[in-house]
Amino acid sequence: TLQTFFVLLSGVLLGRGWSLGTQCAYLGLGGAGWAAFAGAAAGSAHLFGPTAGYLWAFPLAAVLTGTLWRRSEKAAPRLFALAAADALILGAGALWLGVLLGLSPWKAFLMGVAPFLPGEALKVTMVLAVGTFRRKG
Repeated sequence: TLQTFFVLLSGVLLGRGWSLGTQCAYLGLGGAGWAAFAGAAAGSAHLFGPTAGYLWAFPLAAVLTGTLWRRSEKAAPRLFALAAADALILGAGALWLGVLLGLSPWKAFLMGVAPFLPGEALKVTMVLAVGTFRRKG
């Protein structure tokens, strides 16, 4: 999905305060029954199911991105900010999967992180490009 793309992009474009608000609103709306989650899913069960670790990390990752992005105008620190925020999402998701399913850390990594790495690398690169070349107003 493009969920992580938009989480990171919200931090870049909105900054830490507004991106925190948007991500919390996203979780609230999805938990309240709006078809907001991946696959048009909804309901509070998703906030405690297998994908909950990823979802709960969205606000934290948006704040991390928004905070670190503005500290430098250079591409390398901004790329680090995006990668760190994305790693936070993947790490929280894998940790929750491991706890929920009783997996070893390695199995949780293989299930909850490894399959997503190529796509996440592409999304991080796309957010870097959009954020770097966005029109300044």
